[in-house]
Amino acid sequence: MGPYDINAHDDALNFNECVENSLKKILQTLPFKYREALEMAELENISQLEIANRLGISYSGVKSRVQRARQMLKEKLHKALVIKADRYGNIVVCMNRQRNCCQYV
Repeated sequence: MGPYDINAHDDALNFNECVENSLKKILQTLPFKYREALEMAELENISQLEIANRLGISYSGVKSRVQRARQMLKEKLHKALVIKADRYGNIVVCMNRQRNCCQYV
């Protein structure tokens, strides 16, 4: 393998890492009540019914918070990065919109 050969497996790992690190940083910018609900649902795998009980809010309130948090995260990620996936869902492009490279937002 020469110095300019591309290892597709390494690129996929770098792109996935880029998106993962960016998501983590952007998640921290969400308002607390949305971040808290999303982290519990997605990262801690707690049911939305259980989240409602823990937070003392209605089930529909939790559903709204999680949905709104997902939408805010998606919008912020879209503003920060250009992300493209192949037909299998593998990340093939991850570029910072401002710097033309992925600098983890």
